[in-house]
Amino acid sequence: MSEQPDAAGTQADKRAQQELAERLRTSREYAGLSQQTVAHNTGIPRSAISEIERGNRRVDSIELKKLAIVYGQTLEYLLGEDAASRADDPSLKLLTRAHAGLTSGDREKLLSFAQFLQFSQDPPGGADDVGLDLPRSASEHAGASVSDGADSANDRPPTVGGEQHR
Repeated sequence: MSEQPDAAGTQADKRAQQELAERLRTSREYAGLSQQTVAHNTGIPRSAISEIERGNRRVDSIELKKLAIVYGQTLEYLLGEDAASRADDPSLKLLTRAHAGLTSGDREKLLSFAQFLQFSQDPPGGADDVGLDLPRSASEHAGASVSDGADSANDRPPTVGGEQHR
């Protein structure tokens, strides 16, 4: 005899799945990525990403980890646990107080800077852990090589605004 989940448990599961779907869709859109790009970078079919974002398909743990990396989000955030786990963080309380004293323009700059910091860091675990097809850096993506800054043609240090710096 199998146990049937009660109506409240089923509703809670559906609500959690819809919330996850919304966070995934919002994260993808915030990152400026199409479903096709996400599909290419994760190996998850685009149709599956669409179904996941609509809450019609469950996402497995490996897929969720891949999506978190591509979107630059933590698993805790995607699962809705991030805010609760950080509510007592003293630095968050200090930021909230500092935020209250800022002008609206400065608040926008603070938000932009926070977003820059969030998306400029490699997520824990990295893309290699789950087999993602992502470039490691902008220079690798562009196929450029990293140099020491010297002008290789003349062995001069780089110039800024036409001035030579030594």
